[in-house]
This record gives sequence, C-alpha cells and structure tokens, in this order.
Amino acid sequence: MTIPHLQPSAARYYALRLLPGDEVFSRLRAFIQEQQIQAAWIAGCTGSLSDAALRFAGQDETTLLTGTYEVISLNGTLEWQGEHLHLAISDPQGAMLGGHMMPGCTVRTTLELVIGELTSLAFSRQPCAVSGYDELVIISGDHAFADLARRGITDIAVISPAFSADCIETLEEINGEIREAYEHAGGKDFTYIPCLNDEAAHIAALEAIVAENLAGWVA
Repeated sequence: MTIPHLQPSAARYYALRLLPGDEVFSRLRAFIQEQQIQAAWIAGCTGSLSDAALRFAGQDETTLLTGTYEVISLNGTLEWQGEHLHLAISDPQGAMLGGHMMPGCTVRTTLELVIGELTSLAFSRQPCAVSGYDELVIISGDHAFADLARRGITDIAVISPAFSADCIETLEEINGEIREAYEHAGGKDFTYIPCLNDEAAHIAALEAIVAENLAGWVA
C-alpha cells in the first residue's frame, strides 16, 4: 500500500556547515526551528564524525561508536517536531555501517549540508497502524495551518507581506479557506492582518514614489 501525495511544491535550499564538536541532531533541530521550516529534507551531506549514534535495522537500542569516521551519506526528512534520518559511515579500514541516525553524533572536522525546503508543504509525524511507528504525514496548503491547531497552537495572526493591498483571491484563500481549516482543526483565534489598502499613509507613500519617478517627465 502506498500513500501518494500528488500536489507539487516549489523548493528552496539552505547551505549549512557544522563545526568540530557540534552535536548534529541538536544543531539540525535548532536550524529547522530557527528558520521555521515545516517540510525539509537532506539534499546533500559530506564530512566526518568522531562519535556516531546508530540504531540498526530491527533493533531498539542505540549503538554508540567513537573513532574516526567519514560520512558516506546522510538522508531523510525533517520538520519542526521530528525527523527521520539515515546515516552511513566508514571507518579507517573502509568498513561501512549504517542505520537510523540518533542523538549523539559529533562532528570531527566538518559537516557540510545542503537542506531543501518544500515551501508548499508541511510534514508531521503521526502513529501508523500498519508500521506501528510514528510515520511521515504530508500536509499541503491550508492544511499546514490546520496542523498548527492540532499541535496546540491555537492563536495565530496571518499577514500577506507581498501585497500592499488586499485582493479578492487572497481574502478568499487566507481569510476564508485557511481560516476555516484552522478553526475546524481546533484553532481558537485566527487574526487576519489586512494590507495597507487605502490608509492615508499608504496613499501618501505611493504618491511620493510616483512623483519621484515622474520627475522631469511630466511638466
């Protein structure tokens, strides 16, 4: 059985370097939370570790390793409150190990990361009756706001910074559909902050911009 998600999403990328002694898990979590990223994946990674923490396939316990390790691959998905990461490393003899990456991985010399963000989606983790684990749930568009309500964030304010004046499409989508999805999921207070519209200061600013750019062109 597969659970497809057919809505495409644009993406943007962040470059990040971790320094010797950094604990990888906590630094990744801090970065995702600081940037308020809701749906991310590891697009690329190279570097080395002095400590590695792996949970091997089918095992409940974490295996802690100390030594000199090259990172062969790190991949997986990340979001505000969780992640699912797989790590493969090699030792000085070239022997490789891999498994679920767990807290306790320490950078040896450097860890260079490219992190991709799916800007139209949000990830969450919910119990799966099939696998028995908390698994990835992919949420799109207005449902990302519903997920905030389900996570206990019940008082939000929303603004459209790209617009100086409200348009019907924006009002219908944000102050209509998204508000409804958020409140239906348990949100209490949804405040839509209007654009500047016909505020006197906004009109005066537009007049000044027009006058400045027409200077010398209009008598």
